Parts: sequence; C-alpha cells; structure tokens
Amino acid sequence: AGFSSITSRLSRQARIRPLCSSVASHRVEDDTVPPFVDNIGHSPRSVPRLVKARPSRVIPVRLSPEDRVRVLATRKPTPLTLQAMYRYASADNTSGGRLRNAQFLHRELPVRIAQRVLDLRALPGGLGNSPAIRAAADVYVDYVQRFRSFSVPASVADEERFTAMLEELVLDRTSIPCAIARGLHSMKDGRRSPAQFTADVDAALYKFFTARVGLRFLTEHHVLSSPRWTSGESPLFFADPYYYGSLYAGRGEPGCIQRDCDALAEAKSVADDVSARVRAAYGGACPEIIIVNAAEKAGGIGKKTLGGAKKRSK
Repeated sequence: AGFSSITSRLSRQARIRPLCSSVASHRVEDDTVPPFVDNIGHSPRSVPRLVKARPSRVIPVRLSPEDRVRVLATRKPTPLTLQAMYRYASADNTSGGRLRNAQFLHRELPVRIAQRVLDLRALPGGLGNSPAIRAAADVYVDYVQRFRSFSVPASVADEERFTAMLEELVLDRTSIPCAIARGLHSMKDGRRSPAQFTADVDAALYKFFTARVGLRFLTEHHVLSSPRWTSGESPLFFADPYYYGSLYAGRGEPGCIQRDCDALAEAKSVADDVSARVRAAYGGACPEIIIVNAAEKAGGIGKKTLGGAKKRSK
C-alpha cells in the first residue's frame, strides 16, 4: 500500500508538472524506469511514460523595410583580404566556389548596404534630411529589399540568376554620387559655409565613399569573375562598354584584382577615363586632374604585388 501511494503521487506529479527539470530533461522510452524512481522497487509498467517537453513555438516577426535596415546595420561586416579574394577568382573560380561566394554575398552585401543607408541619413548639418540624400538612401533600401526577395542561392542556376541581379546593381554607378551632389548643391544659400561644417561633411562623405568602394568591389569582383564575363558574353560589355571595355576587358585575369598592380598606372587610367567622359558630356575641356605620387619621396614609384614583394620602376 505504501509503495502504491508513493507511485500514485509520483504519477500525479509527473502529469501536473511535466516541465520539472528532473522529468523534462530525461527522455523515457517504453518500458524504461526514470532514474528518480530506480530505488522504489516496483514494476516498470506501473510508471507513467514521460515525454520530453517541447520548446515553445517562436512566432516570426515581420519587419518593415526600415526596421530591417536598422537591424542589418547593427551587424559587423566580414573583413576580407585581397589575397583571399584573388584566390577565389583564380584557383577557386569553379561552379562550387562561385556558389559558396554567392551565398556569402547574399548574407554580406545587405549588411554593408544597410550601413550606407544610415551613413547617408546621418550626414551633418541637415544634409542627411535633404530630399536628394533621402532619395539616395531610399535606393539602398530598395537594394536591401531585392536581396530579401531573392532566396539564398542553392544551385548553379541560382548562382547565375543571383549574378545577373548583381550585374544590374553594378551598372548603377552614378545615381548615388549624383544624388549626393544635388544634396550638397541644395545646401548652398550664398553664404560661406563654416569651416567646421565643411570639415564634418568632408569626413562623413570620405567615410561613406570609402565604404562604398568596398561594397562595389565585392560585387564587381564576383560579377567580373563569372564565365559570362570571361567569355565576353556579359551584358556589362554592351550596357557600358566605355567603362568596362576600357578598364577590365582583355586583361586575362578574372575579377577586379591584378596580381602585379601598378597603382600609378591605374590612377592615370582612371583619370584619363574621367577626363574623356567629362569632355564627351559637356563638349569642352576638362579641369586638370593632378595625381600625387607619394612613393616618389621614397626614391621611386612603389609597385605592390599580392605576394608582398615591392618593386621599383623608373
């Protein structure tokens, strides 16, 4: 009778308090006695069968585009080295390697884009609230939504569609800088801007454009290492042949990184490209672009390679 009453009490406790730590943490199979009744000495069949408690269901929260941007902007971007990116475009530029990189970019790029949204809206002196700057930020918000609507690439076909979407983003090279220029122009009221305000704006824009270069670099590196680019079938050739045809085509290396890069030659090439674009757009002379070669102070033109060796060229 004593054993029966003890078993009865244990049965009631197990039914009433299934989340008790000693019960919920022990999964009991059929005909198995839980450890806390091992010393009672009754038949296992008299012990109720216990089931491990299930975790509570998590209800997903639907975020607005603005809230999603704020959440993404709190995440830390993944640091990358030029060596790793160059290795991806050369040695690991296979279908499997491209798929892995597409999955990484699907996660990484929205974080960096969201941070650029906050950078634009935080421009000092009310500049971030100007209509042109807010329109530029909205373009980035739309980019985040496009990544959101595109599922994580899971196959070679998915990677190709994802790369096609990135090509559209890569082609938009001027809308953001032009919008910022319009915002700056709208702040002019005929008075000379205070020196501190100008310094703050310069620092904020330097931070923004430096980060934007990294954002576009990641995107272009993936696009320009695709089979369509290396075979000359990329729509970039036809949509912007002046830029991509003159600066990237025919180099013999996929991606944006040259193993043996001459920074001075690259700067001169970009300056020539910009000058030609200005003359074509405005039909006149272009202001002189001065390239400052800081390496000349060291006795020559520094030429950095990915292997770490430094060469001198006269």
